[in-house]
Amino acid sequence: MLDIMKRITNIIKKLDDERSRKIIFLSHCILNENTRYPGGAFTGGMLSNVVQEIDRKGYGIVQLPCPEQRAWGGVLKKYMLLSYGLNNSGSLLNTFRTFLFPLFILHTKWVYKKMARDTIKMIEDYKNSGFDIIGIVGVDGSPTCGISTCLEMGKAFDYCAGLNIESIDRKIYNNKMYGKYLKQGKGLFFLEMEKILRRKDIAITYYSHDLVRETKGESIQCCL
Repeated sequence: MLDIMKRITNIIKKLDDERSRKIIFLSHCILNENTRYPGGAFTGGMLSNVVQEIDRKGYGIVQLPCPEQRAWGGVLKKYMLLSYGLNNSGSLLNTFRTFLFPLFILHTKWVYKKMARDTIKMIEDYKNSGFDIIGIVGVDGSPTCGISTCLEMGKAFDYCAGLNIESIDRKIYNNKMYGKYLKQGKGLFFLEMEKILRRKDIAITYYSHDLVRETKGESIQCCL
């Protein structure tokens, strides 16, 4: 085994190139706002100021998968949208809403645990290959990818259930959601990653993009 590793190391040295060997992990929607919740995209594509700063520093980017896309019914988040306006819909789903929400959270956590394991495997692969992990960039305000703040899912769910779909307004919706239902702490996906990182004694630096300020149209400097 030692001979094999020595041979591999020698080949890598012989083929040394311009890579920085510095890697940063980005939440999916920083590179692709098309996966944001309906009403939550504020650029046509990516947050270019973040990408430009990363490029200037010579870091390679690993785009994390979108947890909500994986757990909530694809790009459109269909499972989440089913809750919108339930109180006013007369739908049979509303009768079972008290039972459905805990199942929704259990399903979400189950999906996120698997995603977290896969993500940590990638981090370990880079570290074991001699790369420097600069950190992970999350999205404060996100219920799944928040670093220091995230949405309180239960209260946000109740708010969405009470919406009047016919008169829903994007600005009012965002202001209400992020004005009343934020709490301190990491989002659900990052919590699952944190559990594994602690168990494996892997230290990671976290950076956060401020989604709340983005919804208000405020100028945001790169978080790095």
